[in-house]
Amino acid sequence: DEGTKKLYSLLQTEPDWYYERQSRVEIDPEKGMLTVAGNNYRIGENVVVIAQGEELELSELASVDDLSICGMGDRVFLIERIKGHGTLQLLCADAFVGGSFYIDGKLAESVTGNMQLTVREGEYRFSLENGELFAEKTLTTQEGEEAEWDLSGFLPQEPKIGRVEFLLEPEG
Repeated sequence: DEGTKKLYSLLQTEPDWYYERQSRVEIDPEKGMLTVAGNNYRIGENVVVIAQGEELELSELASVDDLSICGMGDRVFLIERIKGHGTLQLLCADAFVGGSFYIDGKLAESVTGNMQLTVREGEYRFSLENGELFAEKTLTTQEGEEAEWDLSGFLPQEPKIGRVEFLLEPEG
């Protein structure tokens, strides 16, 4: 429907191939290529991208999304996003720079400054480790939303400097 931009049906002969609920799909719009399960396919301007019946732009997809993909020959004609992505922003993570970032106990990547990660929507146990320092938190990421994890409690404390004055009687 052109007015609402909702896709009500798609008429097509049976696809030659179909990948159901795939994550780690690589999409390169500039080259017009999509890689799934080690296979390369061409993406044309007529590819239909949907999520919950709504049409999406190809640029709204991320490699962490759960996608169902079908096509004919070497061409993709339909991409359906089953589960989308959100972002996790680490704030004040300086104490963990150079350390390791884990998602549900699996090493994801090395920690850099105030890093932002694209994460499939869902609930995860995130943890950071750098030498003796360890932080852990369970957070939920939602489609199109940004979750923040403030790590300012791990910043080094400034030394406290004060002054003490003594009044002596008698002087000297």
